[in-house]
Amino acid sequence: AGGLAGCGGGGGGSDGGGGGAATAPVAVQITSANAKPVGAHASGTVQDSTAVQTATSVAGVQVASGPTAAMPQPARVARVALAMLRHAGSPAIAAGVVVDEAAACDNGGTVRISGNVASDNGLNPGDAVTLSASSCASSVNGQPVVMSGQLTLAVTSGFLPQSGVGPFDVKLTITASDLSVSMGGASTVTSGDMALDWTETTGSRLVVSGTTLSNSTTIAGSTRVTTLRNYLHSVEVVGTGFIGGLAATVETSGSPLGSGARSYAISTPPGLRWSASDAAPTAGVVQVVGAGNSQLRLTFSGASASLDVDADGNGSFESSMPPDAAELKSLL
Repeated sequence: AGGLAGCGGGGGGSDGGGGGAATAPVAVQITSANAKPVGAHASGTVQDSTAVQTATSVAGVQVASGPTAAMPQPARVARVALAMLRHAGSPAIAAGVVVDEAAACDNGGTVRISGNVASDNGLNPGDAVTLSASSCASSVNGQPVVMSGQLTLAVTSGFLPQSGVGPFDVKLTITASDLSVSMGGASTVTSGDMALDWTETTGSRLVVSGTTLSNSTTIAGSTRVTTLRNYLHSVEVVGTGFIGGLAATVETSGSPLGSGARSYAISTPPGLRWSASDAAPTAGVVQVVGAGNSQLRLTFSGASASLDVDADGNGSFESSMPPDAAELKSLL
């Protein structure tokens, strides 16, 4: 698990996506006593690299600058989609022909691709495909990986090469339905909708928005469920690091924020920065608003951080504390 992202990013809410909570979430009342775990959860949700590490490598898609392991959830889902496309092969078809083909995965299981595709070398505007994996087993760096579930993709503009190799610029709509990936003792299940703007040049940039994006992450028998609602999530590869931003309502269960389902609003003015080798943020701000307009502001600068708290919701931060990255990581 990478740094502060140890909780995973989206999850299932009361609508049933990703195995979500059975009751409506209760807004977190932010206080000086719980500000550190709330701040840790929020920054981890922006980064979401634990869930990423269980799935990004499955796709084998090379980001131009290399570090895929710490990519947040939107990039993970997009790359899994490309992996499923490659497993299904390049159907030799004429333009406009309906596709419905299945292929065996490397170590067992299958992937089926169905829909309408105008070319055998990638996806173009108007193309729409559904990818269904059934216990699709592969090996990544000597580790077994199993993928199941379904993704539906439709291209609205640009071009997405089947190879996943840039440069390209594409806009997609994606729906994930119980997309599960198991690797290295961890498993994730993702459901939800995404409008994805994805650019690959000398680096990668993804901007994703949607109504609901849900994720359930299980590690060592412990499961955490989180849902992003009415969200805008962005991630950019810069050299060997990342810039990530998130605006959403976050709902979570199985977290240190209290028993039952909890929620808070999050924004990142500006986005967080972290490296591929160490997920602890080195710059950026996370703002969280909870019940009664209670709020916190978590600011990262190098190896240090500051946490300001407005517990009574009057718009003035009345207390501050200096958590470090190791302390925040321990609270996830």
